[in-house]
Amino acid sequence: MHPRAAELIAQTLARVQARGFNGLQPIPMAPVESIAPVRQGSLDHDEFAEIDGTTPLPGAPPLTHLAERVLSMALRGCTPHMVAHELRLHPKRVRQIARDHFITFNRQRSEES
Repeated sequence: MHPRAAELIAQTLARVQARGFNGLQPIPMAPVESIAPVRQGSLDHDEFAEIDGTTPLPGAPPLTHLAERVLSMALRGCTPHMVAHELRLHPKRVRQIARDHFITFNRQRSEES
């Protein structure tokens, strides 16, 4: 360590100790109440399958909230770029979600000229 830096550190520590600082004071914390455990659902049964009559493809993971939104926008004819802009995601992330959940886009690019 540089001698000047060591001198400055020693001076600073001496001033702090002169003021009566004896270390870090604990931050008061609110008491933690007991939290009820979350009920774990069964992943084998899709409770919404009876409602819309669809069953997921074999090997496809269950649709997440983002995957559902990507699917609905893809069915409406949006491009991955438009979906990414709407959901505030990176286009690569949107394409990854679509690939993981077997979602296909009808259009890949906007028809703007």
